[in-house]
Amino acid sequence: METTSIWLGNSSRPVSTLCDGWPRAPGSGLSYVSSMVTRKVYNPPSYTGPTPTCRYNYHGCELMVLSYLEEYSRVESISTATRPRSPACVMDMSQCLMPVGDFGCRLDAGHVRLLYWAQSKDPSALCVNNTHPVTSPPPTTEPVTAVYDGHTLTSPTVYLSFDHLEGNLCFSEYSNTIIGVPSNSISSIRFASKAYLSRTLSMNWADLEYPVPASAYTGMMDCWTSAWDGKHKDNCATSYDEDYLPHLALPTDGALYKGLDPAFANCSSVSWRKYVLDPPQSMKRADHL
Repeated sequence: METTSIWLGNSSRPVSTLCDGWPRAPGSGLSYVSSMVTRKVYNPPSYTGPTPTCRYNYHGCELMVLSYLEEYSRVESISTATRPRSPACVMDMSQCLMPVGDFGCRLDAGHVRLLYWAQSKDPSALCVNNTHPVTSPPPTTEPVTAVYDGHTLTSPTVYLSFDHLEGNLCFSEYSNTIIGVPSNSISSIRFASKAYLSRTLSMNWADLEYPVPASAYTGMMDCWTSAWDGKHKDNCATSYDEDYLPHLALPTDGALYKGLDPAFANCSSVSWRKYVLDPPQSMKRADHL
């Protein structure tokens, strides 16, 4: 079963306009529908022969991994180059040896929920200026704690809750993982009317509170139907309370991920193969800690 979203079009609902003149509507401009998907799964045959008595020298695997990493780094900056396939031996994570030092580790992520500390906002601040101030969670005299999914979270740290996280190479797969990071280590991505045109901005935590500024809302990929195949077919001429889903550029400091695996301390940096988009429920005000 897979869920996709479709644009509702000209639905009838009340619209309000604040001092910035931008129309805002409650709810979502998208509808989510489920569909059945059939996939073929290959089951390898079982082998009834005797188990080999020889021992494999995993140093050979180490050499293959290092050779693969060197070749991958060489062709990564060449758009027309064919990227090498990873050696099969890296699937044995217990024997995959990772070098120390100047090494960029890669992470693949599924859906991520951003857990942050809510702050109040004066709607009239929309019309003060059009700049992009960098804000942090509100200061407190004492740390505030909350329990989420069995984990105790403490301000002012913000948290990333991953359904699925996969490290390449030499790392395992991680499920239902929560990582605490400094609030200034997360950035948001603003997309524009031309394909491949975007910019990275420091995360403005006030943008996550209602009302969302038009400059932040229209920076979503879904607002640009022609350039980014966005889902909002009106190019976000109206903003919807539940539809602000910014793409996140996640932290690249390997030290932040040592809780997953101490080997991340060997990473000079962590790179992500894609921007990470929060699922719809992550930005609802009811989900705030």
